[in-house]
Amino acid sequence: MDFFQRQEQARKNSRRLVVLFIAAVLCIVVALNLVAALALGGMRPASVPLSSWLQQNPGFVAVVTGITLLIIIGASVFRIFSLRGGGSTVAESLGGTAVSPDTRDPLERRLRNVVEEMAIASSLPVPEIYVLKHESGINAFAAGFTQSDAAVAVTQGTLEQLNRDELQGVIAHEFSHILNGDMRLNLRLMGTIFGILAISQIGRLLLRLGRGASFESRGSKRKGGAGATILFLGVSLFLIGSIGVFFGRLIKAGVSRQREYLADASAVQFTRQNAGIAGALKKIAGLGTGSRMSSTNTEEISHMLFASGMRFFSRMMSTHPPLEDRIRALDPSFKGTIESRPGTGKPGPASAGLAAGIQQLDGATVASLAGGPGSTHIDYAAGMLKAFPVTMLEDLHSTQAAPRVIMALFLNPAEGKRDAQLTLLSARLGSQAANNILAHQQQLADLPRQLRLPVLELSFPALRRLPEAQRTFYLELGRELVEHDGQVDYHEFALLQVLEVYLRDLARPRRPIQKKQSRREVFPAISRLFSFLAHAGQVDTELANQAFQIANKQLFPKLPDSKRPPFLAHEPDLHALWGDLSLLDQLPPRGKRRLIQAMTDLILHDKKQEILEVELLRCFAASLHIPLPPMDLAAVSQQ
Repeated sequence: MDFFQRQEQARKNSRRLVVLFIAAVLCIVVALNLVAALALGGMRPASVPLSSWLQQNPGFVAVVTGITLLIIIGASVFRIFSLRGGGSTVAESLGGTAVSPDTRDPLERRLRNVVEEMAIASSLPVPEIYVLKHESGINAFAAGFTQSDAAVAVTQGTLEQLNRDELQGVIAHEFSHILNGDMRLNLRLMGTIFGILAISQIGRLLLRLGRGASFESRGSKRKGGAGATILFLGVSLFLIGSIGVFFGRLIKAGVSRQREYLADASAVQFTRQNAGIAGALKKIAGLGTGSRMSSTNTEEISHMLFASGMRFFSRMMSTHPPLEDRIRALDPSFKGTIESRPGTGKPGPASAGLAAGIQQLDGATVASLAGGPGSTHIDYAAGMLKAFPVTMLEDLHSTQAAPRVIMALFLNPAEGKRDAQLTLLSARLGSQAANNILAHQQQLADLPRQLRLPVLELSFPALRRLPEAQRTFYLELGRELVEHDGQVDYHEFALLQVLEVYLRDLARPRRPIQKKQSRREVFPAISRLFSFLAHAGQVDTELANQAFQIANKQLFPKLPDSKRPPFLAHEPDLHALWGDLSLLDQLPPRGKRRLIQAMTDLILHDKKQEILEVELLRCFAASLHIPLPPMDLAAVSQQ
């Protein structure tokens, strides 16, 4: 199953969750109407059957139904709204401590290094990193609504008990959940279960009130009857709510278990060896505390953990497959003997041949890399991190310096045009800040072009910590810099677009509505996007037109030439292109697959893979929420 299929599966799981939630709510509504009618038995003549009385009193049914829906849906919405801070909110609710960028703890530095490597290899903004210092079991989770507000958290036991390969396997597992769109579904599950649980909690409250009323009214028959009614309602609501919670747990288990196998397989594909994640699972099985967690909120987030954080009385209720089954899926030779040090191992079946057997690079091959980085990409990402000067990495982790490094990305290398940009920066930020940005620009000039996108990815944790107004200010300033010199650099434009998408997702963490677009809407956007890429890769207009037509036929194979989007002989309007990318982001996964294939075939038409074209492709893919790993296309084609 590739990235686009997993996106489709995530959408199906979301729809299934909605259906199951509606079914559970309907059952609760029916049960509560019956309970309310029984509790108010004095209103119903003994000769009238309960079902008939309910039919004759639609107002009563409407009131009970309305109150029930208000409680369940209101509680769910409240819980989801309370999680609007994304993954950081979830991690902090469990007592997580953010890992400081300048931490001196060697275990935390190793964790940060692994996470940053994985983020660059996956072409994702670096998530927030947390450690649950009070948890001695081996566990981890990723949480968030979008890739921009994601957080990865590990327990102290994970840091202390696992070696680097095993830690990398666990982090790769969690990045799979980020890439596959599992995080949003997990948070929706939290809201859903919380809404159903609210009925049970109200029942608990009524039980306490009913016992108190019965105790105070022993001498009063009327008050004693009221107390009995409250007790009856309390017991009924508690039982109905408990049944709802039972089915809610079944929903969590059904949605979660299969995804854990998929995430395990993806982790093997990412790291190109199965010993890491298999070794982590074996240590969980052999450790006294296993993967259990002591937090009172463990049950609420049990479905998003790396391994089961609590004991379940029934395998049917468990949110994770049995450890032995997961280990055997990764290591078929496993006989049930737990090894504390599993060794290096060999690549598992899911990792074999990620790039092997590729004889000729094409759009389909590149599309297959989306959301599926391999060990070569992780090694490449590690090399990228080492290529950054230490001082620049420190600046990218700083809330004060990181925005200035990003502004340096948008300075024109030509001195005359850059002077006008520096004047603008002096007016907006002051002369000292402008000089600082110029110094960063000179540092960036010494780095390969393919390190520009990782600059955005590495700086994102620092940007998250800025107030939204300040993030918006820097985004607008970047747009002004790109346009101020009168000549838009292709790569500057693409990087600015990625920054805008990252910040927009952080401010409004909602997934774009995916729908089938009409030709009238899509064709102008396709014309501008493909023409932009064609002009960027070719100086000759005729060659650019040929490349454009190749991609056009790839995207619309059944349409005659006269009805396909037209090639623009001039450079497209970039203001319109910003809106075009937002429109194309609404395409369903199948449409995005064809789009990325067509864009790849366009830039490969001349059989040259220039760094500019490759990075433009990656930037536009990131704008469409298609994470393409960093790659030397020529090297990949030779594997």
